[in-house]
Amino acid sequence: MTLSAQDFDRLMVKRSPLTNILRFYYDDGFIRKNEAASLLRSDSVSAALFKSYKTNTTIATCLYIAGDVAFLVGFYYFWDTVLICDDDFSKAKIWGTVGLVTIVGGAVFKFISLDQVERAVDIYNKNAAADAGHSLSISFGITDDGIGVSLRF
Repeated sequence: MTLSAQDFDRLMVKRSPLTNILRFYYDDGFIRKNEAASLLRSDSVSAALFKSYKTNTTIATCLYIAGDVAFLVGFYYFWDTVLICDDDFSKAKIWGTVGLVTIVGGAVFKFISLDQVERAVDIYNKNAAADAGHSLSISFGITDDGIGVSLRF
């Protein structure tokens, strides 16, 4: 006879440590972000957090792009000043600083958005577990010990 408690963490989000790319899993199977969004819409708090995640990710992406452009403009002015042997690095300093500050701002929005999506998934799973109540299933078949009765609760 086998007894086991069911795990209600049905929706999971995992992120790559280097790239922060999110992958969603539902019942141990990979699902797309759109499918995860439709699951999260079933709970109002999770839906609001997921919408905020998408907004902050868009802001972060825009800041990353603007910061890269500003940093490259600063890099251009730096090499332009070096090649003509000028001593005025003010444009290079300004554009480089603006670029770096904008990129850091984008990183802040990205980390906030990652926290929001993880909280949305946690809230969804907690509410799904509460809605499931106490389900009980009995089945006959192959268990860890051979053939027998399996009781899941």
